[in-house]
Amino acid sequence: MKTFRKQYIEIDGYAGSLGAAFLYDSDPQHIDSLFREDYVVRGRRELEEGAGLPLVEDGVIAEVNRVCGAQKCGYELSLRKIPVKQFAIEVCEQYRKNPYELACHAAVRLTDKETPASCGCTTQALAKKLLR
Repeated sequence: MKTFRKQYIEIDGYAGSLGAAFLYDSDPQHIDSLFREDYVVRGRRELEEGAGLPLVEDGVIAEVNRVCGAQKCGYELSLRKIPVKQFAIEVCEQYRKNPYELACHAAVRLTDKETPASCGCTTQALAKKLLR
């Protein structure tokens, strides 16, 4: 009988942030008419924080599928634990897009450690929890 060890998904980055910025660039006047002037600009500045992470062109969910597929394992993932920048949510709502399926800078890893960061939370989410 084969025994399985439990692994956890660890994700660094913000879902859909880059894709939302591309959507904004496609029609900035429309988005700017809905929000205050610097809303998206400030959000885009925050994207630079994650620019050192690998580019995931088809979203966090696709990357989790790739990583888990390569390891031949299934997964349970709580999307609520993957942070999304508020500007990305707002822009995605306007275009009826799913931020988890849009381009972003993110790293997905499997780990054996059961820590808050490896249960579907990102390191940014963990840092926010520790700072509160």
